[in-house]
Amino acid sequence: DYFLINGRSGVDSVHDESITIHGKLNEPALVRIVNAGVATHAMHFHGNHLDVLRHDSKPAPHAMRKDTIMMPAGMTKEALLPFKPPPDIWPPIEQWGDELTLSYPMHCHAEMSQTAGGGLYPGGQVSDWILKP
Repeated sequence: DYFLINGRSGVDSVHDESITIHGKLNEPALVRIVNAGVATHAMHFHGNHLDVLRHDSKPAPHAMRKDTIMMPAGMTKEALLPFKPPPDIWPPIEQWGDELTLSYPMHCHAEMSQTAGGGLYPGGQVSDWILKP
């Protein structure tokens, strides 16, 4: 009935700084995703595509740039989040200045994980990643 990210779900996970991925423009971050459960999940990142590097500690068989990373039960994947501005961002990056911060959601696309306890929405696997200039 409950689907968690680092032991948190829904509103609790979105506002938990230990779960939110922070980064600066053009400074990629390694993201390790572990599915310790028994259901397949599809982790979807808004704003950037990720480069999947490893599957269960083995190099990815070919370069894979994904916005949704399929996570079968028991799987571990490592991916690089590039922290680049989306191509259609407004205002253009040249006009950002030092104060603009962008926040994008990351959530599971598997419908079962969108709710908690059978109906609380959004109550499942959801978090943010934040891009600073």
